[in-house]
Amino acid sequence: MRLKSVFSDWSGVSISSIPCLSNNSNLPSQYPAPHPGPGHSVCVQLPLASVLPRPHPHTLRDVWDGFHVRLPWSRENLYPVEDKDNRGKKMLRSRWELIIEALTKEKLSSSLDLEEAVLTYNSRYRGKPDWDFTALHSLFTEEFEPEETEMFFNSTLPSMVDLLISSPTILTSPLPLLSAGSSHSITLSQQQ
Repeated sequence: MRLKSVFSDWSGVSISSIPCLSNNSNLPSQYPAPHPGPGHSVCVQLPLASVLPRPHPHTLRDVWDGFHVRLPWSRENLYPVEDKDNRGKKMLRSRWELIIEALTKEKLSSSLDLEEAVLTYNSRYRGKPDWDFTALHSLFTEEFEPEETEMFFNSTLPSMVDLLISSPTILTSPLPLLSAGSSHSITLSQQQ
């Protein structure tokens, strides 16, 4: 079954018909405004003053511990790679730099290119059974039409990479790990 056929009869509603809560909205607020505190992390600047909420804090706050999500752009996120100057030796390199380099060095035009790029910064998983890209390859070769695959690699994926590259300026707050038995809320913008 093709993905396109599943949704071909569904038309949905226009985005303009969906109510929007904003400062100049006539709709009543269903929830009180978020307030940061010990049980609530707010990752946007409050009050919301513009259409595109600004991140909070204004500059990146890097936290690398067992209580927060370890974000890929952290300066503590290092990955062992082969030292080009000293064959057989490993050196630590910023994983964020490896990710950016892998996704931007050459145009990714197939699922095989995407697999190779991902394995560049996850080389220890190459050939491991739990890192199998068969379903991804099947999506592009068996489910998608050629036009859909072309659209993904020419438009969707480059936009995703652009968003990824800008993410350290979009998500500047460390995110707490949400664990079983604890209560914590996180307020994020849609972009975050």
